[in-house]
Amino acid sequence: GSAAGHAGRILALSRGDLERMGRRILRRVPAGTARLVASELSTGGGSAPDESVPSLAIEIVTDRDPRAVLEDLRGLAVPVIGTIANGRVRLALATLHGEDERGLAAAIAAVSRQ
Repeated sequence: GSAAGHAGRILALSRGDLERMGRRILRRVPAGTARLVASELSTGGGSAPDESVPSLAIEIVTDRDPRAVLEDLRGLAVPVIGTIANGRVRLALATLHGEDERGLAAAIAAVSRQ
């Protein structure tokens, strides 16, 4: 599919779709390792770089430096890309929709305990 088609599918996801996905992932990680949080999904680019829509993310809860957590996520066999907000690593659920939820849960568990 085209990039425009992929973006359209991401933007068409409902909050309920994202919440269900997030809860499935959270059930697979140790309690207290991550939580579902409200977030903003950047939709901008080109002439509207600051455009965003409300979304949901998984926030990894750890005392580790968030930059180290991001580096570890990117270094996995299947890299996971996140962002840092409020000093914590966040994984945007909309951008992860359709990915291997078991693999994502394993990645979250692995980086939170290092």
